[in-house]
Amino acid sequence: MRLFVTYALSYLSLLFLCVNSAQGQSGRVFMNSSYEVIASEGDASYYRTVDYKKNGGARVTVYFMDGKTKMTGNYFDNSLKLEHGKFEYFYRNSKTESVGEYCLGNKCGIWKRFNYDGSPKADRVYPDASTFSEKQRIEKPAQYPGGYNQLLEFVSTTAEYPNEAVQQNIQGVVKVSFRVDEGGLVRDLEIVESGQYFLDRAALECMWKMPLWQPAERNGQTIGSNFILPITFEIKQGNPAIRVGN
Repeated sequence: MRLFVTYALSYLSLLFLCVNSAQGQSGRVFMNSSYEVIASEGDASYYRTVDYKKNGGARVTVYFMDGKTKMTGNYFDNSLKLEHGKFEYFYRNSKTESVGEYCLGNKCGIWKRFNYDGSPKADRVYPDASTFSEKQRIEKPAQYPGGYNQLLEFVSTTAEYPNEAVQQNIQGVVKVSFRVDEGGLVRDLEIVESGQYFLDRAALECMWKMPLWQPAERNGQTIGSNFILPITFEIKQGNPAIRVGN
């Protein structure tokens, strides 16, 4: 009887440790500069820890290798595939880079952005939280033909830097919202953050030339979905260049 009790207590202790491990904080996981998990600490740009919540979901903190915080955010699922809730990103000097909300994997509402010195940048605006629900979640997002790298190449080679803007050294970021409809057609173009008239026009002309995308899918059916694409116009050492991103 005493032996049975000893085994039972050992089993319960092991079970307790397993449950706490599943619901508690994970150890360090190393990541490269693209936030991809890697095995080698020597090749890592960041590391992360995960605090699993008792009722599901997790809170993730990503650190620079010197221990300073790079990002904090919440996930809807324990597999860390679906961002949901507040996210905040930091510069190396610990000042906030950007802060806002995710709604079931999609940025939503107004994201505040800041320069390295803490001075404010223009907000970035995304669909309101009410747009998203678990029933509306997209199973397969719309994709540019060939993937994201091909989209980068298309914009950099198709968009034309206006001569007027080059002559006046006009630079900036243009944010274009658009919809990829059920057939993959890019439509409903709108400037949601202006760089300047010449740059806005050049960004729209590039977007109008977009080929058909692979549309998003939900429940095996193609559906329309919305995007915001930032296009940066910059002049470095007298050379104009255009790229996707801020």
